[in-house]
Amino acid sequence: MHAANNLEELLKSAAHADTLYNRAFTLDKPVATVAPVCYGNAASIDATASSAVKWYTSFTGGEAIAEGNSFITSSLLSDTTFYAANAINAYESVRTKVDVILKAKPLISTSGPSPKQMNICGVPELPHGLSM
Repeated sequence: MHAANNLEELLKSAAHADTLYNRAFTLDKPVATVAPVCYGNAASIDATASSAVKWYTSFTGGEAIAEGNSFITSSLLSDTTFYAANAINAYESVRTKVDVILKAKPLISTSGPSPKQMNICGVPELPHGLSM
């Protein structure tokens, strides 16, 4: 629905709506990847798009929290969702949902003459001599 006082204004309004549809709603959505991240650490998120990428904390509305193909979050204490948009001038694509799922950060203690404690989040195997 368009509001206008006359035919000229109505046609102008319709042209803007058509431009919005043809530019914004047909832009490719960014494709995003998230590197594994441990509880309490910052996440590194990358996105590819046909133009600039803008990052948000909500699916619609709000101000962009960052711009660029790469985004480093603050330290995360819970699983968090971000959104990336392909941005060309004043037009943006529908936002891509990016879920950052945190890995546990267990604290492992050793025993013996020189006990140690270490976090092993992200370690593919335990250090030599340690077992679960």
